[in-house]
Amino acid sequence: MYSIGQFSKMNRVTVKRLRYYDQVGIVTPAYTDPNTGYRYYSSNQIETLHRVLAMRQLDFSIAEIQEVISKQQNWQTMIGKKKEELEKKSVLLNRQLQQANYYLLDHSPPQIIVKSLPEVTVASMRLTLPHYDDLFVAYPAWEIKCVQPIQ
Repeated sequence: MYSIGQFSKMNRVTVKRLRYYDQVGIVTPAYTDPNTGYRYYSSNQIETLHRVLAMRQLDFSIAEIQEVISKQQNWQTMIGKKKEELEKKSVLLNRQLQQANYYLLDHSPPQIIVKSLPEVTVASMRLTLPHYDDLFVAYPAWEIKCVQPIQ
């Protein structure tokens, strides 16, 4: 058994963090002295602690970690799901980075031109898309609907 101080030094985790993990039920001490309240950890808990630390590095929320620990969910499955989520975020961040680079390269503000146009009759269809790029996938289906006669 290791005292909380020894366990924190062994695993390079602050005592404060271990107390917090105990409070939220993620890594609870193997034994708590009823007289002193001192927390003691076993070597069996090192793997659990390091999994928790790895999940925190991957931006798992405390609630997600609690779910993994309490339900004994498959660690690999949860990491795989988080990887997919991070890949989606990465795509979005790369798009935003490209847009920022574009705006940095073009130093002049866009030129706005106001024109008066003759009246025309139009038809419209509404579609909500998660991202602008999805428009090019949806466009062929729209074209088919536009060619069909209005009833």
